[in-house]
Amino acid sequence: MRSQRVSGIVQRTAATLSGLLLGYAASLGAQPKPAALQSLQEDLRLDAKKEDFSVVGPVHVSASGSLAITLRQDFNVRVYDRSGRQTAVFGKRGSGPGEFVEHQVTGWVGDTVLIYDAAQRRFTYVTNDGKLVRTEALSRPPAPVPGSDPQGSWKLDGGFVPHARSADGTLIGISMATRSLSGSTERSLAIVSRAPGADPRLVSTIPTPDGRWQAPFGPAIIVAFSNDAKHVGYVDVDRMALTGGRFRVTKLQSSGDTVFTSEFPYAGVPLRASVVDSVLAKGVGPDRIRSARRDRIPPVLSPVVTLRFGDNELTWVIQRQSESRDVAILLDATGKEISRFASPERSELVGTTSTHLWFKELDADGMTSLVRYRYKCPVPVCQGAVSPKPAVRKR
Repeated sequence: MRSQRVSGIVQRTAATLSGLLLGYAASLGAQPKPAALQSLQEDLRLDAKKEDFSVVGPVHVSASGSLAITLRQDFNVRVYDRSGRQTAVFGKRGSGPGEFVEHQVTGWVGDTVLIYDAAQRRFTYVTNDGKLVRTEALSRPPAPVPGSDPQGSWKLDGGFVPHARSADGTLIGISMATRSLSGSTERSLAIVSRAPGADPRLVSTIPTPDGRWQAPFGPAIIVAFSNDAKHVGYVDVDRMALTGGRFRVTKLQSSGDTVFTSEFPYAGVPLRASVVDSVLAKGVGPDRIRSARRDRIPPVLSPVVTLRFGDNELTWVIQRQSESRDVAILLDATGKEISRFASPERSELVGTTSTHLWFKELDADGMTSLVRYRYKCPVPVCQGAVSPKPAVRKR
């Protein structure tokens, strides 16, 4: 898997942006000509074969550099410290305390791993050495729940997939929203926050990808959450084209206020003719029963692969450069580009710190290793200096 795509109920769902377009033109940051690519230095590898990894799911890196890895087929989570030493294997299949059915690592709360089980709708808190702290059920709110967008017209459907937790227990994640518009019902993917004991609150809906392209070939829906749940963000693409295309990165506070919206040009990576021919002949979807039309297959691959929030208010955008290699773009707190780095081949960015990047890397056998790279940032903010203050725009 090469992108941080929102899964389950949120995958490939279209939305129109509500409320955030106010003052959009004034805040849109055009970027200068891209700089030369900087290199990354590998300094730690958790090899798939040596570690006996099964299918590697979501991975999260703590502030201290520890790694928590979701292994769904094994129904457990593994934890490694910053030196690469395994410190815990936690979990097994079941419904008791410390047992999982459909789990994934959601993040860290200090040195505690936060694990969410979607099938059992509950959180499990585990120390970095594998001790169970507690299990916490996630209540299901009544549906529909009125949203708090400026028009007051969106209603949340009651489903909620959490992706981050703040220090006060507020959860932020993904839901679906609906509203009546011109006699028809519009559905939207929505970013939602839930304070303890409160109903969900709409933070933002997400812009609609170009609907003419057939899934899974259109622009990927890419959403990111900071580990402390203070920030969320998303990427939208203006058009799928070989030349002249642009994409936008929007970062929000969890209140819904806009931190920045920055725009970047991209050169499209062509979708191979053999792939198109195969799709036309075999169909699309897991069961291959949906037929495809040539006019609904775009000429290029989706230009953005991943969005991640790092330390010191930094943002990382992974832009596709070829079928097998990407570029990591580093942005400061205002959305201004700092530098670009050449990503490893066949990789996916899964974690960042102020000095390192963690990638999933696929080998020739399709096995996934986890590899850490050191990067050199050309500005002091990466080493903990005060970040430039963005001009936050109230919703």
